[in-house]
Amino acid sequence: KGAHAIVYRGKYNGKEVAIKQCKVAETFDREIKNLRRLQHANVIALFGFSELSSASKEKYLVLELAKCNLSQVVYKEAKFASQYGNLRNALEWAAQICDAFTYIHEQQVIHYDLKPMNVLLSANWRVKICDFGISRRPVSGLGEDGATPAYTAPEIILSEKETLTEKVDVYSFGIVLWEIAHRVEAFKEEDFTVLEVLNRITTGYRPKVKEHLVHKSLQRLIEDCWNSTPENRPAFSDIAEELMLIKDKDMP
Repeated sequence: KGAHAIVYRGKYNGKEVAIKQCKVAETFDREIKNLRRLQHANVIALFGFSELSSASKEKYLVLELAKCNLSQVVYKEAKFASQYGNLRNALEWAAQICDAFTYIHEQQVIHYDLKPMNVLLSANWRVKICDFGISRRPVSGLGEDGATPAYTAPEIILSEKETLTEKVDVYSFGIVLWEIAHRVEAFKEEDFTVLEVLNRITTGYRPKVKEHLVHKSLQRLIEDCWNSTPENRPAFSDIAEELMLIKDKDMP
C-alpha cells in the first residue's frame, strides 16, 4: 500500500499476478502509457488494465508479480535479509538497476522516484523497476506529484523554470547505492523532519559514508552520483561499467 495505490495478489489467465488499484487518475494513465512503451527484462511487465469509466475510482493495473522489493532485503526484513549475501552480491542488483535505467532514459523517460521500494525482485531475484506513475519526459518541475524526499535531487527541490533531466534519477541512485552498502535508510539515523531533509539536500548535505563498510572506489562512485551539479553526474551506462570493475577488482 502506498500514497497513490494499493497492490493485491491475484490471478489473470491462470497466472499469479499483482493487481494494482490506482487512486489517482493521472498517475494511472501515465503508468499505462509508460509501461506500454517500456519493454525490458528489468522493468515490471504490464499485462492489462481495467477501469469502469474515466470518472471511476476503480482503476486497476495487472502487473508481473514480484517476490519482494529491495528495501525488504537491504533493510534486513527477517523474511528476506539472508538473500543479501554480501556487498559484492548486492552490487549485482545495483548493476541491473543501471541496465534498466540506461534503457529507460534511452526511451526519453525519467522515473523521478527511484528508491528501494520501487525496485522489485522477482522469484529468481532479478531486478524489476516499478511505479512509473510520476515518470515522464523532461519537464519544468514536478507540480504536485512530488518524489520521495530522501531520494530527491536538489534541482527538483529548487526548480522553478529549469528543465529537469535524467540526471535526477542518477542522484536518486546514489542514495540507493549508499543504502545498499550501509543497509539502513538514508537520513534515518539523523532523525530529520521532511523539511530538514529537503533543506539539507539543497545545501549539499549527504548521508555519511562509513569507510570501514565502503571501499574507496565505491565511495567515489556514490559521491559522483549524488553530485550537486547534474552535469557532473555520470550516465547509467558508465555507472554500470564502474560497478563491474569495483565488483571484480575491489570486492572480497
